[in-house]
Amino acid sequence: MSVGLLRSIALSAAIATGLSAPNLASAVDAAPDGFAAAYLAGHIAERRGDSAVAAERLGAALELAPETPALRRRVVRLQLAEGDFAAAAVGAEALAALGDDNFPVGLVQIVQRFKSGDFAGAAEMANDPRAHGLSTVLALLAKAWASAGAGDVDGGAKMLTDAAKKMNGLKVLLTLHAGLMAEQAERPELARWMYEEAIAASEADQRPASGRLIQVVAGFYDRMGQDEAAAEARAIDGAQTERPEDTAAIGRIVVSPAEGLAEALYNIAGSLFTDRQYHQALIYVRLAAVLRPNEPATLFTIGQILDGLGRPREAADAYRAIPALGSYGWRAPMRVAESLSDAGEEEAAIEAMRAVLDTAPEQPEPAIALGHMLRGAGRFKQAIEAYDEAIARKGGAGDEDGWLLYARGVALERSGDWPAAEAEFLKALDMLGDEPLVLNYLGYTWIDRGEHLERGRAMVARAVELRPDDGFIRDSLGWAEFRMGDFEAAAASLERAVALQPLDPIINEHLGDAYWRVERYREARFQWRRALSFGPDEKQKPVIEEKLQCGLDGCPAAAAPATKANGDGG
Repeated sequence: MSVGLLRSIALSAAIATGLSAPNLASAVDAAPDGFAAAYLAGHIAERRGDSAVAAERLGAALELAPETPALRRRVVRLQLAEGDFAAAAVGAEALAALGDDNFPVGLVQIVQRFKSGDFAGAAEMANDPRAHGLSTVLALLAKAWASAGAGDVDGGAKMLTDAAKKMNGLKVLLTLHAGLMAEQAERPELARWMYEEAIAASEADQRPASGRLIQVVAGFYDRMGQDEAAAEARAIDGAQTERPEDTAAIGRIVVSPAEGLAEALYNIAGSLFTDRQYHQALIYVRLAAVLRPNEPATLFTIGQILDGLGRPREAADAYRAIPALGSYGWRAPMRVAESLSDAGEEEAAIEAMRAVLDTAPEQPEPAIALGHMLRGAGRFKQAIEAYDEAIARKGGAGDEDGWLLYARGVALERSGDWPAAEAEFLKALDMLGDEPLVLNYLGYTWIDRGEHLERGRAMVARAVELRPDDGFIRDSLGWAEFRMGDFEAAAASLERAVALQPLDPIINEHLGDAYWRVERYREARFQWRRALSFGPDEKQKPVIEEKLQCGLDGCPAAAAPATKANGDGG
């Protein structure tokens, strides 16, 4: 590629992402190939989600265009996402010197002030959040914790409780922080009152209390020696991201105002993560780790976000950094194994998960996860053994174990033990009700085996009603209709399935079969060619090739239409 073309592409990409052309002109003119190559490499890496490479290459481009705030801001964001706070702080100071206080400059600066104990400076920033690119919620929490850091705990708590009256949707978060603030300042009665308010607000919202709230409140009562109150808190139906039983091992979550701000950053990161705003969430949680480096839930969330960003190897590294406190002693290694599996390191993942089973001999979760891994690897008999181990650790399958029985049923069916698999699917349906995946799997398999044809077709049709946009389930209905000889209906159903999952080789093959049976021969061959182009497995490929040569019936001793690979999704 010529330097001129490279320069043109780089400038276009830079301007499209908000960089100023005049600020770039001198850098590009002075070193057109150097800037353009670095910028484009960083831009592509950022689009690909590779923050480490993006930070390094865009940083190199920044050296050639140091007076470009928009580019520096991008680099600072990437450095924060990678956990390089020292470099991000230098970049934020340079931006502030240029008069740029946009996100994330103010965020970095307020973290620096809390880290150094400059609570007056932090409060000054929080007083004018817009000028520093701070969200209203974070600014409020920062101002309250800065007040506590300056010695005015009552004033900080009052800020939060007053705001909670006006910001009803944030009442749980704000009163929780008021309680943390009071407990950190050795004000147990005020802490108790705030925690009770947070629990009451959660109940008023008619939403499950968060695992974090339960963990904090249960831990408080533990430390107060109030075992009955602690047990009642643990009995609250919460989403156990953080487990209340970890409170003794982990201890107090907040022991200083700086850790109070860290908790606020962690809470905001959790909300962003729930909303799948992974890049923003990663910045907030990395900053939380700056103020509270070894807090297990913070590090666990970093791993979860990296998993969400499709960076499983880096997620595994994040989980490895978690201290072995409480349930994190086995939950973090379990997530390491799952991340290795996501990274395609199948054998390493299975061995790592087997090690977790030994580490946590009473926990069923690692055995279930191992079963899923083995089933995904096609090692069905071993998967059954893992599921059996999980059920044994549970003391038998309960009413809440429908999905476990479904998974075990799939492994049993794939290993050739249909009677046992059928029994598991029926029990799973009793527990889960009209669950589309179970309806689809059992109904399709009955039809494929020539058993309970009408009931099986009704099950698959019900699954389609429940998930009309699931191409795999729609394919099951079409294939069921094909197997029952209703070829016109099959063609219509399979056309819809192909529209929903256009690149699946099995669905395209099925549609070709249906077209052949309704004498649409040219279209049938077209679909079979499509099926071949989408990479069918080695068993499926020669069957499709023979159909292309001879149709469904034309070759002597021709193979029957390929049996549907009855995957978990239908």
